[in-house]
Formats: sequence, C-alpha cells, structure tokens
Amino acid sequence: MNGLAFLAALALVFSGFSTLSQTLDRHYADRNGRGSVPGAAERMRLHGLGWAALALALAACVLEQGWPMGTVAWVGMLTLGALPVVLLLSCAPALALRAAGWSGALGGCGLLALRALP
Repeated sequence: MNGLAFLAALALVFSGFSTLSQTLDRHYADRNGRGSVPGAAERMRLHGLGWAALALALAACVLEQGWPMGTVAWVGMLTLGALPVVLLLSCAPALALRAAGWSGALGGCGLLALRALP
C-alpha cells in the first residue's frame, strides 16, 4: 500500500470514528455541555457521516490493493485509527473533534488524488 492510500484511509477512519463517537451521549455532552444529548435528526446525520467516512476508507484500501487484501488492510486501518480517537477523547475531546474535521477533509482529498493518479 503506498503512502497516499495509507494516509487517506487512516485519516478517513479517524474522522469516521470521531464522528460516530458523537452519537454517544457521554461524548456529545463533552462537546456541548453537561446534560445535552443529540436529537434524533442529529444522531442520524452523525451516523451517516461516520459510516460514510469508514466506507470511503474501505474504498481507498480496495482501490489500492483489490478486494481480498484491501479488506484486510481496512480492518488494520480500523484498529490503527481507533487508537488516537480513544486517546484524544479521554484527554482532549475538543481537539479530537477539530482534528476529525480536518482529517476527513484531507482523507477525502487524498482519496480523490489516489483516484486521479495513475
């Protein structure tokens, strides 16, 4: 797996897991104040964005290595991308969310560049 595909997939997995963490009441309250919970519409939106980012990470791995090894690489990316999410959510939840937005954008750009390059 080349470096661009690796970084794009890792950034998308980090973004996806960070977004999915906001559907949990505890992590949502860390960001929006104690006692606040996401509404049903916001929860659905966060679920959709998180799963879309994870699906794009799968696409990056499969584009680079094909279906058999791409899915294995994706599972490895899921493991590798979950570690910084767990560490940042326990220490600096606001930083995790800011980093999730940037990593999602960079991962999407990396996926586009991966598709455009021969």
